[in-house]
Amino acid sequence: MSKTFVILTHVRSGSSMLSDMLARNALGAPEEHLNLRFLGEGGDWHPADVLAGARKETPGDYFGSKVMIHWLDVLKKHAGLPAATDARLLAELFGEDFTMIHLYREDTVAAAVSFTLAGLNQEWHRRTGESAKQVVLPDWEVLNVMISDNVTWLDWCRHRLRMAASTSMRAVVEMRYEDLEREPAAELRRAVTAIMGEEAASAHELTVGTKLVKQRNERSAELRGRWLAEHPGYGSYDLG
Repeated sequence: MSKTFVILTHVRSGSSMLSDMLARNALGAPEEHLNLRFLGEGGDWHPADVLAGARKETPGDYFGSKVMIHWLDVLKKHAGLPAATDARLLAELFGEDFTMIHLYREDTVAAAVSFTLAGLNQEWHRRTGESAKQVVLPDWEVLNVMISDNVTWLDWCRHRLRMAASTSMRAVVEMRYEDLEREPAAELRRAVTAIMGEEAASAHELTVGTKLVKQRNERSAELRGRWLAEHPGYGSYDLG
């Protein structure tokens, strides 16, 4: 049976970059199999059936899937486990022996700005050679509210992620977007070692790189700086 791993994360965390890097190394081609935008929150489907179908279509010795933390309540409903903990749901769906990659972005404000802009221009990913979409942004008063709402939501996502990872009985490797961006080879090696095991990973020659383009630019940096300047009290408390 293939080895299973789950990237448990939140939006704008670098999970697509990590998934692409793992796929380029023939490690499970992790996709958003349980993405509610594709499955729909209503309807008659079971997440275990969705994953079983995905496993059949995934060749090789590894099966990976990417799960956003904010999907879990709807997934519990469709799995018939509305009262289950996050950790129990993941165990029910992915089995008793899987590796969890707990991926998050330390800079919540940057993630919130990125999520806001992606929602406005409907450009969630961009590959090398593709032109960036252009969109006229709303006035700052509107953007400020949108970013603030997303900061609050992403703080909640990060807290729930931390709780799910800390209560899991499975192997967990914690990764930050900032480290993945700064040291992609080292972080990819950590992920591969967690998935394959140390002996197999040490003999595995890594292909480091991705065709996804970073979408952070001067505009997003300016919005992040302006939001922080107008919310000087943010970050003065610990979510842990």
